[in-house]
Amino acid sequence: MKLCNLFRNDAGFTLMTLIIGMALMTLVMAGVLSVLVSSLNAHNYVMGANNNIAQARQALTTMVNEIRFAKSVTRPAAAATSLAYVDSEGNNCMLSYNSGDRKVYLKRGSAAAAAITAGIVTGLRFDPEADDVNTVTITIRAQDAQGGNPFQTQSKVRLLNPS
Repeated sequence: MKLCNLFRNDAGFTLMTLIIGMALMTLVMAGVLSVLVSSLNAHNYVMGANNNIAQARQALTTMVNEIRFAKSVTRPAAAATSLAYVDSEGNNCMLSYNSGDRKVYLKRGSAAAAAITAGIVTGLRFDPEADDVNTVTITIRAQDAQGGNPFQTQSKVRLLNPS
């Protein structure tokens, strides 16, 4: 037996087999990449929506605390988009919604109004309860700038010192 015949193996892959294998592997990798990109897009969408909801809830919490600890609050008309009150330090304050830039503002005394939300708010309402003159329901409707799913959050606030 010759030494060169000992190491010779004719059972290898042909060029056509390698090309077909590479084509199949390319299709599988394209499918995996497609699933990965879809998952990342869904993750980014959900994270953005969660961020918007967190901002709206933080604004709602700020408004609830401002109203709850105010010295006096002017009872709003039904579906009002602003609320006047006197804070614990005696400053005349106003919570208001600007539909132009989609922000909620807090104006305290003579200071300039400060935005307490990003530009995600599509509506703000202060509704007095019909059966309880000391309770106001605050409703915030919001949607991100990219037109994602709209959402709404609300809270009932008991006015401690209504005027």
